[in-house]
Amino acid sequence: MRMASIVIGAMLCLSPIQSHADEANAVIISIKLSDQKFGAPGETFDLHGLEERIGDAIGYLGDVDGDEAGEGFFSIYVYTNYPNQLLSGMHSVLFDGSIPTGSFVEIYNKATWTKLKRIELPNKK
Repeated sequence: MRMASIVIGAMLCLSPIQSHADEANAVIISIKLSDQKFGAPGETFDLHGLEERIGDAIGYLGDVDGDEAGEGFFSIYVYTNYPNQLLSGMHSVLFDGSIPTGSFVEIYNKATWTKLKRIELPNKK
C-alpha cells in the first residue's frame, strides 16, 4: 500500500495539472468593453460565458483564475506552464469573430511580470 502511495504521489508531481502558484506564465485576455469604464449594463455579465468557454477549451493546460472589469476592459486571468499550447486551445474561442475590436491577449513571465508577447484579437465580423 505504501508503494502505491509513493507511485501515485510521483505521478501527481509529474502531471501537467498544477496549482497556479507553480505556473510560470500569466495569460491575460482583455476584452474591450463598450465604454472606458465598466461597459454597458449586462455587458460584463454576458462575458462570463466567454470565460467558461475558455476554461473548457484549455482543459488541463492552465487554470482560469477569475476576471475583473474596469478601465474599459473585461480581463480574464489564466495561469499556465504551457502558453503556446494554451493559446492553441483558446484559438477557436478567441478567433471566432465575436471578440470586439481593441481586445488583446498578453503573456507574462509570472516571476518578473515581464511581458513576453501581445496578440491583438481580430475585429468583429
